[in-house]
Amino acid sequence: MPRLLLCLLLLLCPFAASAEVLFKNFSEVAVVGEVAPEAQSGSYALIIANSDYRSDGIPDLPVVQNDARAVEALFRGMGYPAANIRVLENLGRSELEDEVFFFANGLAPEATVVVYYSGHGLTFEGDSQNYIVPVDMDPQVDSADPTFRARYFQRKAVPLESAVLDLLKSADPAGVVVFYDACRNAPFAVDPNARKSIGALSSFTPARVEGTAIFYSARRGQESIARLEGDGSDVNLSLYTRVLVSELSANPAIRLRDLHPRLNGRVAAMALEGTGNRRRQDPSMELELDYSRSDRHEFCLASVIRDGRAVCASGNGVAQPVVAMPSAGAGALEEAFWQDVRRRNTAFHFEQYLQAYPEGLHAAEARAALQAMAAEQQAKAELSDWQAAQSANSIAGYEGFLEAHPKSPLAPLARQYVAALRAEAQAPKAPEYPVCHVDDVRPPDAWLSLRTSAVKGTTIANMPKGTRLELLGPRSGDWLQVRTPYGTGWVSWKVARWIRC
Repeated sequence: MPRLLLCLLLLLCPFAASAEVLFKNFSEVAVVGEVAPEAQSGSYALIIANSDYRSDGIPDLPVVQNDARAVEALFRGMGYPAANIRVLENLGRSELEDEVFFFANGLAPEATVVVYYSGHGLTFEGDSQNYIVPVDMDPQVDSADPTFRARYFQRKAVPLESAVLDLLKSADPAGVVVFYDACRNAPFAVDPNARKSIGALSSFTPARVEGTAIFYSARRGQESIARLEGDGSDVNLSLYTRVLVSELSANPAIRLRDLHPRLNGRVAAMALEGTGNRRRQDPSMELELDYSRSDRHEFCLASVIRDGRAVCASGNGVAQPVVAMPSAGAGALEEAFWQDVRRRNTAFHFEQYLQAYPEGLHAAEARAALQAMAAEQQAKAELSDWQAAQSANSIAGYEGFLEAHPKSPLAPLARQYVAALRAEAQAPKAPEYPVCHVDDVRPPDAWLSLRTSAVKGTTIANMPKGTRLELLGPRSGDWLQVRTPYGTGWVSWKVARWIRC
C-alpha cells in the first residue's frame, strides 16, 4: 500500500454494495466491504473533536462527538491499530498545538496518517489557510472593522496548514488527504440548531497545498446539513459523515479519485430529497497529490491483498491489476531504461518504454501506470466540468456536463438539477405592467387626479408631475386603472396627453 498521510478534517460546516449501506448512528458503524487489516498495520489516525465551546458566542455542536465516534469505529474496522488511533476532545489552542506536535513527532517517514477534525472553522478572503476554532476562542471583538476582526480571529484560531499539516508533512508522508466537512457560509453559526460552520468573510481562496487532496463537504456559501427533515430519533450523524462512513465501510479500499464522485452525488441527492429541494449541499475537491510517490500510481485509505501485494480497489470494488515486478534475470539495459522511466514518471516515457519493450518485464506495470494516469486526467476533467456546471447553474451547463460525461456517477444529479431548473423556468410569473409617469400637467390644474372609481369616484390624491404610474388593464370608457405610490385608482383617459410612457 502506498504510504499516505490522510487528513480527514471534518470542520463544522456507486459501488453496488454502498447503495445498501447507510449508517444513521455511530453505534451501527462496521466495515462490511473487503479489506486486508494487516495492510494497515503502519497506519495512524488522529481524531480531533471540538463540540463544547466555552464562549456563549459560539454554539456547541453535539453532533461532533457522534461523528468522531463513527470515524473512529470506521478506521478500527479498516485495520488501523487501536494503539495508533488517538482521540483529542475539546482542547484549547495551546493544548491542541502541543498534542499535534507530539503526535507528529512519533510518526515514521512514509507513514499513513488520518487526521479527522470535527468542530467550527474559519476562512478569510484572500487567505488560503483553513482555520480550526479551538474551544477556548473568544469571538467577542470590540471593533466593527472587518480587517481588524479578520486579523484578530486569525491570531486566535489554529491555522490548519501551518500548525497541523506542516508538522505532519515534516515526517515526509507520501501525500495528504483532507476531508473538510463544513458549512462555508458565515464566520460563526448563530442558528439555535448549531450547524457545523466554517466562515468565509467573502471569497474563498483554494488551499492548493502541494502533495494534498482536499475534500470539502460543501461549496462556499453552503451549509453542512446536520439533520434531514425525515430523520428520526435514531439518526445521530450529520449528512456528510453518514455518507462518508457508509461509502468507506462498503468499499474501504476504494481509490480516492473514485470516492469523491460517490460522496458528491450521494450527499447532494440526499440534501435535495431530504429538504424538499429547498437546500443544496455539493461536496467539492482539490487534487494536488503527487502520484509518483505511490508504487501503484493510486491512493486509497486501506488495501486488499492480491497475489501477495496490497492494492486499491476500483469504484465497483474490483481490485486493480497487480503490477509485475522485475525478475532477477532482467536485462541490464532494459532495467536501466525502466528505472529512468519510473524516475521521470510521465505518460510520454512510459509509452517510450512500451515501444522499446512491448513484452518487457515491466510492460504490465507501464500499461497500468498509463491507465491510471489516463483515468486521473479523466477524473480531473470530469471534476472541472462539474464545477463549471455548478458555477453556471443553468440547464445548458448541466446538459453540457451530461453530454461530455453521460456515465458519470454525477449524471443522475445533473438530470435532477436540469428538471428542477426547467420546472422553475416554467412556473407562472407575475404579470408585468407598463410603467409610465405623470408628465406635463397643464393649468388650470397642476396635477392629475387619482380617483376611487371611474367617472364619479372620490379623489384619492392629486398627483404632480413625475408621479410613477403602472397601467393595470384595459380602459373603462374614458377611464384607466393605474397603480401609484398613492394607491390603486382610476384616471381619466381624456387627459392621456399628461401621461408619458
